[in-house]
Amino acid sequence: MAHLVQVLGNLIVEVPDDINEIPFFETSLPRELAIKIFMHLDALDLCRCCQVSKAWKSLAEDELLWNQICRHLDYEDSTATVEKSRWKEIVREQVLKERQLRQNWKMRHGEMSTLEYVTGGILCAANSWHHRLVAGYSNGHVRVWDDDDDCTFIPSNTALAINELAECGTVSNIINRVCVNGHLAAASYSQGNVDIWMMNNGKTTPFSTLTLNKHIASLLCSKTDPLVVLHAGDTVWMYDLESSTSDNKFSEIPVGCDVFHLHIVPTKKHRSSRRMLAIGLYDQVRIHLIGEDPNNMSVVHNTISQKVTSLDCNSLQIAVGIHSDDGCMVKLYDLHKLKEAATLLGNTLPVSVINLVDSPQNSIVTGSCDGKIRIYDTRLSDPVITLQGHAGSLKCVQMDDWKVISGGNEGMVIVWDQRMASKLWEQHNRHPVEYMAFKEHTMYTANIPVDKIPESDGFDSIYHRRYRGSLCCYDFSVDVVSHPDLPSNVLSNYDDPEGYNYNINLAVPYD
Repeated sequence: MAHLVQVLGNLIVEVPDDINEIPFFETSLPRELAIKIFMHLDALDLCRCCQVSKAWKSLAEDELLWNQICRHLDYEDSTATVEKSRWKEIVREQVLKERQLRQNWKMRHGEMSTLEYVTGGILCAANSWHHRLVAGYSNGHVRVWDDDDDCTFIPSNTALAINELAECGTVSNIINRVCVNGHLAAASYSQGNVDIWMMNNGKTTPFSTLTLNKHIASLLCSKTDPLVVLHAGDTVWMYDLESSTSDNKFSEIPVGCDVFHLHIVPTKKHRSSRRMLAIGLYDQVRIHLIGEDPNNMSVVHNTISQKVTSLDCNSLQIAVGIHSDDGCMVKLYDLHKLKEAATLLGNTLPVSVINLVDSPQNSIVTGSCDGKIRIYDTRLSDPVITLQGHAGSLKCVQMDDWKVISGGNEGMVIVWDQRMASKLWEQHNRHPVEYMAFKEHTMYTANIPVDKIPESDGFDSIYHRRYRGSLCCYDFSVDVVSHPDLPSNVLSNYDDPEGYNYNINLAVPYD
């Protein structure tokens, strides 16, 4: 008996504490130190660590680690882990939701709604900010669609102007530009006046009005500040709601030469920086610091006989489309050093549109008059992807990390897959695409007619649908096949044989 006890005593070994002391190969570390090491891993690596051992699984599923991943992926703003649990499940649900959203974009599964304001006449201009969409019409009204409420703003001057050159005698005061942000909405009119409305004061009459009696070529709103800028001829006007002068909020910035392009340089989030304007002349680009003397503008691009065809900027760089005898190109300039950073080649015709502000880091997308979309890596001079599918010049382009959306003068909106460099789907309209923008799960398109005052028979006060233009909103977070408004007896799960289903997914019974 004593011999048996001695044998069992020799077999007894000390069981390690795998919860508080994590085995790392030949070394056991305290749990707090192991969590510090695991904080450098992403979600995929943590899932792989869960398959190593029970101790590693307990560590890789720690709430602190998955809370950090949620905040890194912008799934959660709170840093307190004691108030919530199941952070790993939150990440999993968000990843599956993003995967389904991307599939809906690719297969064109979503809800398309046409936003109409029939009594407004012809659609003349459109703009958006987050989930707020604004449109201007030929009768002078401005219509705003929002998640909370829809409203119609009334202009300050709806009278007809006398046209001394025409036999008819009068001409309408139609809208030619609109813009919107979280603070205000603004519209410019063909007679040369600008109206500004406050978004949250409940009034439909303008808060401020500027009368210029000149053609207003551009109208822009800052995405972060209550700031509106516009230009007409050789002068830039700026409206700043936070200005100290209460009598006249508009300030005049004389440039001395005709202005062709105007952009507000975006500022970085959660960081105080100087507000700037990028002013494009015929063959020159200047930078104006808001609040400084306009005579001390910094010159970024200045080359004789190189016409500036397009312009865009982000908080670090400014992209300038150039057309000259040597060819068509895009030049990138550093906004802080005011020096040329790169030259992007490959265009055969002038660059009609550039999108730098919405593009991922080290990327830029351009649209040319030859109907081609070119995607550049800003560290290379030649395009990495060239997409061709438009019959006319490009009006709008925008990209994210996997897709490109373009709008052309022929009325076509095309969604492209970057990785495959191929067309996913397209939407056609008889009118040119003058505005297009997309967010995470929504897209806005505006097909605006060239003729804002078509001929009428004189008996009907409402224009025919073919003349009014089209303003559409796409929501890809909603699947049409499972839409709650459809009765259950009209839904079908029919699919074509394997290979390709031709995007049918019928919403009616299939026989």
